[in-house]
Amino acid sequence: MVTPTTTSAAPTTTNGATLPLEYDPARLYDAYPPNEEPMADIARLLYHFLDMMWPLIELFRKRPDVFVNGNVFIYYLDGDDVKAIAPDLMVSFDVDEERIMESGSYHMWAVGKPPELVMEIGSKSTYNRDLTEKRDVYAKMGIPEYWLLDPPDGSNYNFILKGLRLVNGEYVEIPMVEGPGDAIRGHSEVLGLDLCWENGTLRFYDPAAGEYLKNQQETIAACEEAEAALADAQAEVRRLRAQLADRNQA
Repeated sequence: MVTPTTTSAAPTTTNGATLPLEYDPARLYDAYPPNEEPMADIARLLYHFLDMMWPLIELFRKRPDVFVNGNVFIYYLDGDDVKAIAPDLMVSFDVDEERIMESGSYHMWAVGKPPELVMEIGSKSTYNRDLTEKRDVYAKMGIPEYWLLDPPDGSNYNFILKGLRLVNGEYVEIPMVEGPGDAIRGHSEVLGLDLCWENGTLRFYDPAAGEYLKNQQETIAACEEAEAALADAQAEVRRLRAQLADRNQA
């Protein structure tokens, strides 16, 4: 794990900017620029990216101590604005989500810890780095779980879904259950959820609740059903009020 450095005077970055001694989001934003690069192959992977992000954002929406985001720089060495890496997904617990959002990036020495989980989606331009350089950096940072997803057929990674768990500073594969068909699933101890590749999409299954987390399409459908039910209830109230008014007049 990368150990945050301690300084007695304000350090400077490689471009000469002065850094704050305390967690000052505005100054961190200026000293360590946020990632402005688009995600690789975003046109092809957009819906898979949403399937990966949406359920977790919804699950932790009411928890300001959980940071769920993607394609955001993790700066992992205090005083070095070059040492940064941007996973497609990261999840971090027991943090100040608002302050991280204000700073524009995840500064490990300021936050005080690495994320608990990161995930990459395979593409032709990034898959080799995901399997080598990023894997090594995530291990050195001390990130407990690293997941890799390669839709739709595993042609980049040579597998569709794989989970890695950090053990004694090295990643070991999380046991995966295969079948039926191309389905595959593994359990994330960090999230307490099963990550499942089923019917061409990533799903999150909650073993404790015995149900899948809703994806974006299911959330929208549920909202539409609730709105329709509310509209029906309001129409019924109006009907009963009109009926009562007629009886009072009679």
